[in-house]
Formats: sequence, structure tokens, C-alpha cells
Amino acid sequence: DGLPQRAKTRDTNEILKEVWRINRTRQIPIHVIVPVGSYGHHGLSEIDRARLLDQRSVILAFLKQLASQNRGSFMVADGSPSATAGTNR
Repeated sequence: DGLPQRAKTRDTNEILKEVWRINRTRQIPIHVIVPVGSYGHHGLSEIDRARLLDQRSVILAFLKQLASQNRGSFMVADGSPSATAGTNR
């Protein structure tokens, strides 16, 4: 779904800082492709599904920043081979 679930911390700012710290010398690009409609809905309760949809903008901002600060691309794909509905870095 895009948000940390089993990490030591769920604070996205802390995660971004730690990934940047680890990756600053390695300089490995981190690319993020988000398929439209794929927000981990399978097996979730209605309450959890609603919470997840409410957090969609937070999730996308986190993933976009993760890609951007690590020399990667961010893309929201609609499922067709050549069409994208997102923003590259």
C-alpha cells in the first residue's frame, strides 16, 4: 500500500532520512511505479480500506519524495503499455 507496516518506525520523514543516508554514497536510483488502483485493498476490512484511501495523498507524496531524493523516477501507471498518468522526476 506504500506506507511502512513492519518497520522500526512508521515515520515517513525518518525513513526518508535513513534511506538518503544509506544511499548517498551508493547513489542507487530508486524508481517508484504505482499501478492505478493498487493500494493494498485485498484482505482489508472496510475501515482499513477507507483509512488507506484517505491517506492516498500522503502515500503518494512519500513515494514521490523517496524516488526524487534518490535520483529515481516516480510514475503512476494506468496499466496500458505506453500510457502513464503520472509525473517523472
